[in-house]
Amino acid sequence: MRPIGHAILGVTALALAAGCGATGGPAPTSAPEATAATATWTSRDAGLTARVPRGWRVSAQPLTAVSSPVQRLVVTSFPVRQRTPDPGCGPATALRQMPAGGAMLFLFEYRGPTRHDVGREPRRPRHFRLDPRTLGTYECLGRSYMVRFRDHGRVFQGHVYLGPEAGARTRRSVLRVLDSLRVDRATARAAATWVAPGRVLAETPYLGVACREPNSFVCDRVGLSVRLRAPATAVSATIDGRPLELDDAGWSGPAHDGRRLVLAGFLHPAGLLSGPLAPQADDGPGRWVGRRPVEAGVGLTIAVTPTHYVRTSLRVRLAPGWG
Repeated sequence: MRPIGHAILGVTALALAAGCGATGGPAPTSAPEATAATATWTSRDAGLTARVPRGWRVSAQPLTAVSSPVQRLVVTSFPVRQRTPDPGCGPATALRQMPAGGAMLFLFEYRGPTRHDVGREPRRPRHFRLDPRTLGTYECLGRSYMVRFRDHGRVFQGHVYLGPEAGARTRRSVLRVLDSLRVDRATARAAATWVAPGRVLAETPYLGVACREPNSFVCDRVGLSVRLRAPATAVSATIDGRPLELDDAGWSGPAHDGRRLVLAGFLHPAGLLSGPLAPQADDGPGRWVGRRPVEAGVGLTIAVTPTHYVRTSLRVRLAPGWG
């Protein structure tokens, strides 16, 4: 396996899963796997659809702080309780919660700095299988089976984790999820290419605690502002895996023909009370003046035009104030 990209940010997956607040309808009954035992999961942004066994769960949040490759689908036979992305590049929290008879599929797509040469990757097989030759301990990802394939000009890699007591039925369930996966050609947003920060940013983004009371962080809110080299129609961001839109009209710069050079937005909850972004109080309870620095992984998806997107990512130091 090629090295995974460094941990910068995460991309939230959209989830529709039976038994966990699903809003999607049942799979069409004409499809081979469309039985009462499955439900449909769809991510329109990612251009992916799959059938998930009833009672299994689809992650609705990034499990790690990695931005590239991009997490696309996580399916587990057990509930995952995780408030913030793991700081490393493997799904450690979820794996600790996996029961002896449990299973997890962790699927990601190579985008950005880890983009692969599509032509060199194997075609998607008609049916997936757990090849014993791929069972191993992978960098970051731990002991798992691995599949890698190309489909509609896109490259994916999946890791299948099985508990020591997982039986044949559980294995078949995981493989049916993979077999049911439908891949569309990437949308303009999903196909965004990664560029170095200096090519699109005029200066380092400003990330600051945005509470009403100066130097307090108990409101758990941060603001992010970026100044671009060229105007854009929109910018979305992630801060340590938490998504937000830079669409605050009051803090963004003036628009000319629907495009701006300066865009800003706010994130709440931001993870200031727990997680990797949480500062250590240094000026009394719930107060921070920056004596102990905190950095966050910031990822940006920039709409240069409605049909042309680029991505970038960098580490940004958190400031103790805003405005």
